[in-house]
Amino acid sequence: MKREQWYKILGKEKPIKETTAKQIAEGKEYGTVVFMQNSQDFDDFKGSGGRGQEGFFDSSEKEMAKFLSQWDMGYQDEVDSRKPWGSSDTVRKITIPGAGKYILTYNSGLGYAGLYVEQ
Repeated sequence: MKREQWYKILGKEKPIKETTAKQIAEGKEYGTVVFMQNSQDFDDFKGSGGRGQEGFFDSSEKEMAKFLSQWDMGYQDEVDSRKPWGSSDTVRKITIPGAGKYILTYNSGLGYAGLYVEQ
């Protein structure tokens, strides 16, 4: 039996494939969906890790990305060829069903998170 079938049987989500910043293709352009860095930016967040900024960083990466994806209006005002994340950020490629494919970046120690799309 395939691993994906076991996750279905057990009622668990398939784990997110870890992606490092170095594994994301060079020469791409990245559109900013949203970037949050102030504690009040996270006030409306409610997830498995709790509420607000602390709850955001204690929740699953899928919950984080789903919350941030609500600011995706289908276009990006800011597009850059430079990668918009730092060397100490956690970087994940993630797909949100019904929303799209994104790059989630966050640094819980510094209290910020961003969501981007490859152009």
